[in-house]
Formats: sequence, C-alpha cells, structure tokens
Amino acid sequence: MNSAAGGRRGGERGHATTFAAPRPAASKATILAFPLARRTAFVRKIADRMLARTMPDAEAVLSQELRRQEKVLVRKGLADRDIQRELRSLEAAVRTQVWCRVLQRPPGGGPR
Repeated sequence: MNSAAGGRRGGERGHATTFAAPRPAASKATILAFPLARRTAFVRKIADRMLARTMPDAEAVLSQELRRQEKVLVRKGLADRDIQRELRSLEAAVRTQVWCRVLQRPPGGGPR
C-alpha cells in the first residue's frame, strides 16, 4: 500500500521507506574561507614591503596589492559589494600593522 507521500511503508515486503527531503532555499550569503584581513602573515608581508620604502612608494605598493587582490576575488566570482568590503578590510589591516610597527620603534628609528 502506498503512503500519502508516494513512498512505500517500511516493512512491506522488504521495501525501505524513501521520501525526498525538501530542498533548502537558495542561500544568498557569501562565506569567505579566509578573509584577507585575517591572513596575518599576508598582512605583515605587505606592511614589511611598505615600511622598506618611502611614503609615496609605500602607497604604490599598497595600491598595487589591492588591485592584485581585486583581480583574484573577481576571478573567484565574488559580488562587487563583497570585493569592496574585503579590500577595505585588507587595507585597514595593513595600515594598522604599519602604524603599530612605526609606533613601536625605539627613538632613532632603528629596529626593535
């Protein structure tokens, strides 16, 4: 005998009960496995490159890296809104790292 859902009742002549599970609604959330700003070694590397240059050259290094990361995120298929959020977050993390390192230098500017 068939049940209302179209499957067979369990135990009836050895047939297993099978019912299709409802599909979840399509999610519009974007999950980044490794947000750029949380990649501390990556952020430190960019900050190191910036600190080894003059201020205008350091800004160029940061701009170049942000453009490079933008291309990567576009290639991965992220929405423009999400790309811009990631780039702002990465820029803030790098600038924070640079300022922390600048402010922790001993008087005279030598390495700590």
